[in-house]
Amino acid sequence: MKSKFTNFLILPTLTLSFGILAAVLLPNRGKIAVLIGSTTGSIIGAYSQHLKSEENEDSGINSSNLSPEKRLIILREQVTIFQNHLQQLSQDLNGHSSVVTASSSPQTAVNQIHQISEDQEVITWLTQQGIKVQNYHKSDENEEVFNKLASYLGNKHSELRYFYKQLKRSFSKGENLALNLNSRSKQEITCTTQFCNRMSDYAFLTSYQYDRKKKMLYASPQRTGIVINFITGGWFERFIYLSLCQLLKEHEQPYKSILNPQIILQDGEDFELDILFLIQESPFWIECKTGDYQNHVTKYSKMRTVLSIPKECSLLVILGISDQLTEELTNLHNIYIANENNFLEKAKTLIIPSNRF
Repeated sequence: MKSKFTNFLILPTLTLSFGILAAVLLPNRGKIAVLIGSTTGSIIGAYSQHLKSEENEDSGINSSNLSPEKRLIILREQVTIFQNHLQQLSQDLNGHSSVVTASSSPQTAVNQIHQISEDQEVITWLTQQGIKVQNYHKSDENEEVFNKLASYLGNKHSELRYFYKQLKRSFSKGENLALNLNSRSKQEITCTTQFCNRMSDYAFLTSYQYDRKKKMLYASPQRTGIVINFITGGWFERFIYLSLCQLLKEHEQPYKSILNPQIILQDGEDFELDILFLIQESPFWIECKTGDYQNHVTKYSKMRTVLSIPKECSLLVILGISDQLTEELTNLHNIYIANENNFLEKAKTLIIPSNRF
């Protein structure tokens, strides 16, 4: 009875997951995507029944008694088959490689399917508010690199503050960086050179040199869009997001999330959110600014009402402002304001039930 009930739940879930994945990979082939998802789920169901029959006839072993490890191996085999078929079909129809490549590991494919399913729940919530989602950030094989750099810059920001301001300025002006660190502390210099070494390793800097005697740092930033977006603000969003995910996990709060959804509002206006969580089915919206926040506070306050999100479920995190200013801005505007030092404390008060009172 338990095995039948489990299959009853698993097979529709697999069908839905593959259908969503196919829709993402083949956005302009809606009917085909649905057909692929449904057919794949049916194939897996048929395979499961075939396996059960084969085991009963040949070995007398009941498939319901298979170990979890064996079941996982079987599922991975089916995912791999699905990848290969979908990869070929996507290339035939679109003329380019799909998001989930045939060279990806089965576990990576399973993780991507799981992520797409979670993203869809947040998208569904937005749709229920009358908001259309055009696009959003999708995880890829480069996530870990960006996460490592973002975490280092965020956790060491007090030591990297001076360097980061100069680096960001060099990006905005399109100039190389020549930085005198004579007036900086030993800890600042150590963190700065370590961070530059990491950026150089990942080719975020096309050239890098540090003269220990003169304490002069020379660097040429990479001018590609992905690097520019990361340095000028993308790292801060990642740092805030990763920190909040960790907070929720520590307090055992189930959540779904989506990053950088590009949306169309009820009146047809375009807008892009930074981070949107669903925490126990309730929204929690976060925006992040590394500078020039003055023009955005009022806009975000108004947007909160358009999104039908309560003030206590919204947070604007601004880099480099004082704790006192965060309190004053919160009182002035219809959105909570925090900085890089107190955002976790404020978020904990807002989203962890035991800390709300």
